[in-house]
Amino acid sequence: MNAFLIGGVILVAILMIWLAFETLQGRQKSGAIEAQMTELRRDLQTIATSQAQSTGQLETIAKSVAQRLDSVAPALQDAVKNSAQITGQMTSDAQNKMADELKNTRDQISQMQLLLGEAFERGDVPAQPIRCGFYDIAYQGVHVYGGRHDSASLIAAEPSRRRWPA
Repeated sequence: MNAFLIGGVILVAILMIWLAFETLQGRQKSGAIEAQMTELRRDLQTIATSQAQSTGQLETIAKSVAQRLDSVAPALQDAVKNSAQITGQMTSDAQNKMADELKNTRDQISQMQLLLGEAFERGDVPAQPIRCGFYDIAYQGVHVYGGRHDSASLIAAEPSRRRWPA
């Protein structure tokens, strides 16, 4: 019986050692798992923080872009308005200058008509073209219905391009 008792005590001691060993291994595994969980929590916290910062930066960029776009629209409208005003002013100036040029040309033609009328009334038929401003008045005979009819031609040409009737 002593042998059974000693065997039972040894068996209980071995079971106690085995239980202590398993408990120690469980604690080590639990500690390792806890350390991994802590590291995982820290990584998740870091990711969440950086995502929040990125979101904040994206919001800041979006607000900045929206503000710039809001300021571009009025500037563009002002530029279009100014362009239209400038174009209108340029058109008006060009029309005024053209009207002035047409009036000057009309005045010169009127002056030439007067000179021609006076020359024909006096019976003067110029042998050479008459110079009047930028225009030359040249006499030439024209046949109308078989008879001779005297008339004058208005020739506007640059001196290098002048071609007088023969």
